Amino acid sequence: QLESLRSNQRIQASLFESLCGAIMINNGLDEAISFIEEIITPYFENIDQFFKDSDPKTHLQELSQKQFKITPKYVKEESVGPSHDPLFNVSVWLEDKKISSSQGSSIKEAEQKAAKKALTTIKNESEVSI
Repeated sequence: QLESLRSNQRIQASLFESLCGAIMINNGLDEAISFIEEIITPYFENIDQFFKDSDPKTHLQELSQKQFKITPKYVKEESVGPSHDPLFNVSVWLEDKKISSSQGSSIKEAEQKAAKKALTTIKNESEVSI
């Protein structure tokens, strides 16, 4: 169960937010800003690459519109598991062709993973017919 907490981005974001708040309360706003800048600044050095890698849905949409003149469609196929720890299955479609599918602990995560797989499929296949 500890591993699922470590991999949950919402929990990580909440912990980071709490840490920043604690630093602000204990040491003041300037110290909190310095801490945040120290953590975040390295990501700004290659910000274009960071966002390109972190948002495959946007990248897939741009590529599919440019290459095929269509927008990808995401379909939630099912969710499995208990309500406190579900797994969502999502597929990516270009018109009537299923390009990829993936699972995630949220619909957004499953969509991102499926988009990343779709990008790999499109880039690796010399001719993807839609």
